Amino acid sequence: MLHCYYNYTAYTGKGSRHNQNEDRILIADRIMEHGTHSGTETGRLLAVVCDGVGGEAGGAQAAQLAAEGFRGSAETLKSPVSVMRKLNRIHANIMQKQQAGCSRMAAAAAGLLCFQERFIAFYIGDTRIYRIESGSVRQISTDHTVTEGGRLKLARYLGGGGFACQPALRCGSFHADAAEMLICTDGIYRAIPETALHAILLSDHTPAEKQQLLLNAAAHGGSDDDKSLVLIRCENQSSSGSGNAASRTS
Repeated sequence: MLHCYYNYTAYTGKGSRHNQNEDRILIADRIMEHGTHSGTETGRLLAVVCDGVGGEAGGAQAAQLAAEGFRGSAETLKSPVSVMRKLNRIHANIMQKQQAGCSRMAAAAAGLLCFQERFIAFYIGDTRIYRIESGSVRQISTDHTVTEGGRLKLARYLGGGGFACQPALRCGSFHADAAEMLICTDGIYRAIPETALHAILLSDHTPAEKQQLLLNAAAHGGSDDDKSLVLIRCENQSSSGSGNAASRTS
C-alpha cells in the first residue's frame, strides 16, 4: 500500500461584485473565509470548496453552514454512502434555516476526500474539480446548470427544494506520483480560457505558484466574482525521500 502525502494550497477572497466573500473553504479541518493557507497531510485529506448563492447574507451563511457541516469528518467519512449522507444532512440544515426566515440561502459545493492512493470526489452546482495527471487535464465534475433566458442558472444546489439537491459522486485512484487535483469556483474558471487554464495546470510550477498564476489569469480575464480554489498534489512515500513525514501547516 502506498503511503501518500497531500501537499495543498488554498485561497479564497472577495470579488469586487460583492461586499463580502460568499465562498468558504474547508481544508484539513480549517474553515477559510479569506486569504491563503497551505500545508501537508499524511494519509488522509478532506477539502471542500463552497460557493454561496442567493444574495450576500444568505449566500455567505449557506456556504459557512456547508463548510461547518464537513468539519471533523475527514476520519469518519469512509465510503461514498457516508459522503452522500453528510451532504444530505448539510442540505437539511440549510433548508431548516430557510424555514426559520433565511429564505435566500443556498450553496454550490465540491470536494475531495483523499485517502492513501484513492479519492472520492463529490459535487453539486457549478464548483468544479479538475484532475491533472500524466500530462493531461480533465474535468471530473459536471456542471449542474441550465440556460434560461440566455443566462446560466444552477439546476442543483444545497438548499434547493424538490429535485434540486442531487449531489454527484465519483471514485477513483491516483495512478501516477505527483498527480494533482484542482477544486475551484466559477470566479476562477469562467474568466480563464480553457487552453490557458490547462497550460497553467500542466506547467512545472509548484502548487503555490500555480495558485498565483490562476488568480492572476482570473483577474486579467475580468473576473469580479469571489474566487476560491484548492490545489492538491498527491505524492507517495518513495518519492518524498523520507520514511516519516509529519503534518505541517503555514
